[in-house]
Amino acid sequence: MFVASHPRNKSITAADADYTQRAAILNSDGGNGAYLYVHERTLANAGTDSADHTIGSITGWDMAGLVINPASAGSCPIDVSIAASSDDAEESLSTGSTSLSSSDLELVNDGADQEIGLRFLNLDIPQGATIDSAYVTFYAKNTSSGGPLDLTFYAEKIGDAPTFVNATNNITNRTKTTASVTWSNLTDWSVADAAHQSPELKTIIQEVVNQGTWAANNNLAIIISGTAGQTRRAWSFDSTGTVAALHVECSPSGAINAVTSAVAEISPNDVTTSSTGNSFTYDIQATINGGDTGVDTVEITVPGSFGAPTVTDVQDDGVSVGYTNNTAGNTISVDLNTKITASSKITVLFDSDAPTSQDLTGVDFTSMVDDSGTADAAQSTGEGNGDGDAGDNNSWTVTTTTMTPSFTSAVAEISPNDVSMSTSANAFTYDVQATIGGGDSGVDTVNITVPGSFSAPSVTGVQVDGSGVAYTDNSSGNNISVNLTTKVTTSSKFTVLFNADAPTSPDATGVNFTSTLDD
Repeated sequence: MFVASHPRNKSITAADADYTQRAAILNSDGGNGAYLYVHERTLANAGTDSADHTIGSITGWDMAGLVINPASAGSCPIDVSIAASSDDAEESLSTGSTSLSSSDLELVNDGADQEIGLRFLNLDIPQGATIDSAYVTFYAKNTSSGGPLDLTFYAEKIGDAPTFVNATNNITNRTKTTASVTWSNLTDWSVADAAHQSPELKTIIQEVVNQGTWAANNNLAIIISGTAGQTRRAWSFDSTGTVAALHVECSPSGAINAVTSAVAEISPNDVTTSSTGNSFTYDIQATINGGDTGVDTVEITVPGSFGAPTVTDVQDDGVSVGYTNNTAGNTISVDLNTKITASSKITVLFDSDAPTSQDLTGVDFTSMVDDSGTADAAQSTGEGNGDGDAGDNNSWTVTTTTMTPSFTSAVAEISPNDVSMSTSANAFTYDVQATIGGGDSGVDTVNITVPGSFSAPSVTGVQVDGSGVAYTDNSSGNNISVNLTTKVTTSSKFTVLFNADAPTSPDATGVNFTSTLDD
């Protein structure tokens, strides 16, 4: 607000176009006029503003200045009742006539079906605020019956709803919100003066306050229609009973944070493939400052390659706390019995089976923290560096690692390398020369895949460097598999002796035997 005064006939010859002149007050004093000029502008958002005003002459001005009145942050929760006869109304759907002075509100039949309008004044809800909850409470004028009733609620989609007037279609001609809420199967009102609370109406009110034309302390209208032929009677403003009242709970626009920041890491950060029941510690270091609402929910996404996790404990700064486990599949979700409102290390302990194959690129666990009591989204956690301290921000991964290799390299050949067609029980020698180094774990299993054109392979012996060794024969069909009783941990030649029937027809391209070694 720009305010300026002078003792003589001076004038503001050019005012900032964004400002509206609210007053120009003249006090006559022996022919010398004294003026007070007041120019006003409302700022929708916080920030910097400037005003340009030009006065006729600097001389003679006593005062000029800029007064800033901050916008309201809202005063939710809000409870407001119908405050005027014209703020609850009924419109007949058959004639379009609108009544403002009925002694009750028939929801919705009064000889003919009708629409009901309710207007609530001066709602101190900032534009864009989050509507967390809203409902209307009606008070029964008398007992009402006639079978179940469905009512549908809308809000008038306008920034500042005008009062109702005695004009044709004054309710039905108003623009309704896209959102609507149905009060289904409304039973009889069997007790006079009893309170009846509507369903949750936050969606229809949210649509109104999201409009750019809405501002704090504007007025809001709710419009109600219903199924044909049924009615429930509520007290109106023009009666002796308790009028309808609106209750709204809201949060200011802009993010309301559970935490200022949070970083996380997991330990251990490597596991052996196919290992089961691995125990993990997942630490989240949450910084919670005075403007934050705190944490009562933690969610951790476990990579799909891990087995379904089982939560074993939740801790706040190393002390176990009560929680509800809502984990589903690979999404860990725990709700804390008591919200954490100060900076803390939140720890989730869980068991999980490791992946069945190695992932050299690493796999990431991700997490979020939240205050379930607010409408704002959960906040993702940053990353730790795998050193056991959740309070740092370097990158981290959890990788699955294979066991130590069983050998460095191996080559194989078979003899003889030709057979006569259709001959039976041919004897073969299959040699595998394996190089086993100091970092290798050794070999205790030899697998040979016999081509499908051969049949009935049968192992007759296994040798290491020409000497027979004990083994278990686990062969099946054309897959030869032998497990050595004693593992070989130095470079050696493995020999598998077996018989097999030859193919019944030639194959000019040749046939290949393949093999693997394993620990």
